[in-house]
Amino acid sequence: MRRLSRWIFEELKALCADPVLLSILVAAAVLRLSSCLQYGFCDEAYILNNVFQFCAHKTIVPANAGYPTLFCYLATVPSSLAAVLLTQMGHLCSASDFASLIKLDSLAAYVPARLTSVFFGIGTVWLVFRLAEGLFDRTAATVAAAAIALSPVHIDRSALAVPDVTMTFFATCSLWYALKILSRRERKDYLLSGSFAGLTVAAKYNGVFVLLPIATAHIVNSWRGPLSGYFSRNVFWAMFAFVLSFVCACPALLIVPRLYFDTLLSQWEIARVGHMGMYGPPILTHIYMLLNTQTTLGLLLIGGAIYSLYRHRRQDIVLLSYVLPSFIYIGSLAKKELHLLLFILPALSLLSGRLFSDMVQQIAPPSRRKTASCILSFVVFALPLFSALGEAVDQVSKTDNRWIAYRWMQQNIPSGACVVKDEYPSFAPLLMRKSQMQELLSGPHRAFFEKRLAGARGFDIEEMDYTPQWMSNCRAEYLVISSYYYRAYTEGLAPPPGNPNFARFNARKKVYSELLSHSRSSVWELVKRFDSGKGPEILIFRRMPAGSGGL
Repeated sequence: MRRLSRWIFEELKALCADPVLLSILVAAAVLRLSSCLQYGFCDEAYILNNVFQFCAHKTIVPANAGYPTLFCYLATVPSSLAAVLLTQMGHLCSASDFASLIKLDSLAAYVPARLTSVFFGIGTVWLVFRLAEGLFDRTAATVAAAAIALSPVHIDRSALAVPDVTMTFFATCSLWYALKILSRRERKDYLLSGSFAGLTVAAKYNGVFVLLPIATAHIVNSWRGPLSGYFSRNVFWAMFAFVLSFVCACPALLIVPRLYFDTLLSQWEIARVGHMGMYGPPILTHIYMLLNTQTTLGLLLIGGAIYSLYRHRRQDIVLLSYVLPSFIYIGSLAKKELHLLLFILPALSLLSGRLFSDMVQQIAPPSRRKTASCILSFVVFALPLFSALGEAVDQVSKTDNRWIAYRWMQQNIPSGACVVKDEYPSFAPLLMRKSQMQELLSGPHRAFFEKRLAGARGFDIEEMDYTPQWMSNCRAEYLVISSYYYRAYTEGLAPPPGNPNFARFNARKKVYSELLSHSRSSVWELVKRFDSGKGPEILIFRRMPAGSGGL
């Protein structure tokens, strides 16, 4: 413990004396903290429900196993502290009321767990800088760290209470020691790389690819040596450390293994079948998404991987053995989401930093390399930086359209009115049924809800049935849709014929297309559009009176 404290003190001292790294970390922190103010994301509910389960029932068994439980355990600490703090400040009647905040879409329920992601996100930026500095040079380290700090997908996932960035942090730690195996071949490097690999998978299952650089580093070291070198005890120590750390980080797996197994099978089925609006050609779709969202950073990241193929040195082989199989396998799945590849972003950033450094050395003499580096940095990072700053300003200064729409509906739609909503609740404003409100007002947290639901209107809520007959004949008076959902059908690619979602996709696309076309034959008229704030565009339709139009 004394050595750890001394190391932290020395690192902080070095950080204060390094204005470049300090500036990158401050920028990374500002961009991620501002994004913490975004509306609740549907996957965060899985994490928070587990956190509330741990605290309420004093158990380590999760309510659901949609994700492995390491991040849930980590997020429980700041969430518990926030609950105690809000209680002491008088905002909550008791600490147990904290779980009730999520039912009201309060950001206070999300922010403590999101800060866990922010912490690991900033930590990943620092790790990448130190790793690149040791592998290459300071220029490569600066570029690699900046690439992580300004990556839109990393910023976004760092501001959510989901395990992607925590997984990426531990994957980077494992990669660090896997690369050390190349030079030192010490048992502690195998143990540490295996341990961090276990924590990676305990955060999110797709991080299992982090085992590849460990195996590759060992094979590269054993190449052209005796056959016995391939079966060194160090390999078994690494695997033992991997299994042990995974089990220690997910102890509930030993108690309810069936829950984890069934959830893993369902997650695999989703990855195989895909999500609506997230289809496209294998591999090419993820390349397009990388270039579309990361802009000039995406070009640099892809260029770094190509350059590494050209160099193919020992370090390149280890890094590429991690990047390429991960990208090819995940890119071939039907589910197309860029954040599924987030764990290889540090490796890509390392390769792009080395490419940048070598380019500067090739195109400029020593006396002009600083100038060349500044010009190239502006070309690569100007667009991502201004884009990230603009997004940060919007997050801080604008109100989410869902909150704006909620206030309008509370004022303009009568209590008890029948309202139809999209399938995904978090994409649209939070609305409560009258029965839900009565249940909350008579439950164990009555005092909490009496204060916050005073004057609130409850509605009769129905979920959309995506058939033309139902849309024409349903008894609802209002219909609420979100651009996050309807654009998946009106603008997204359809699943291939034979996919289980093919008919479902086409049925929804037909309904949404008719609604948005404002056809005279439609029984629905658009009465309000909310698009001045952040988040999705919210559209509210009203059923036209009989005889005033429609069929």
